[in-house]
Amino acid sequence: MPTTTNQNRNEREGVGPHQSYSKVAKPISFNMQDAISKQLEAMTKQFEEEFRKTRDALTEARMEMQNRYEQTNTRVDQLEHKMNSWEKKFETFTRKTYILMENICTAFSEPQSAQGPEWQAYWRDQSKMLKEVRASHPEAAYNDGC
Repeated sequence: MPTTTNQNRNEREGVGPHQSYSKVAKPISFNMQDAISKQLEAMTKQFEEEFRKTRDALTEARMEMQNRYEQTNTRVDQLEHKMNSWEKKFETFTRKTYILMENICTAFSEPQSAQGPEWQAYWRDQSKMLKEVRASHPEAAYNDGC
């Protein structure tokens, strides 16, 4: 196998493939070692700075996600409370509507027993009940009438 130029030079200088590090590193000047050392330190500092920036960015993202999660939970709780309130209002409205419908049906089927001698007061009471139901739902589109 032919030898290369580097192999010939290494053999002339006494540096073979199995030489110790100290023999190989000895010819390198201290200025060169110092420059390499400084360059390695600079690279290490760059890596540390990038690592710190990445860690800070991840910490900030984690905190942001945690804040958003808490805000979402608060909003969900508010919406659940509002929904429960609306369900109760709807149940009350439904009950009042059924009572009103029952009263109307009774008034039509048995006018004398339902209305009695005070028929005007009876219809005033029915009108009042309708107004109360309507007032409990101000967003309804049926705000004119009785």
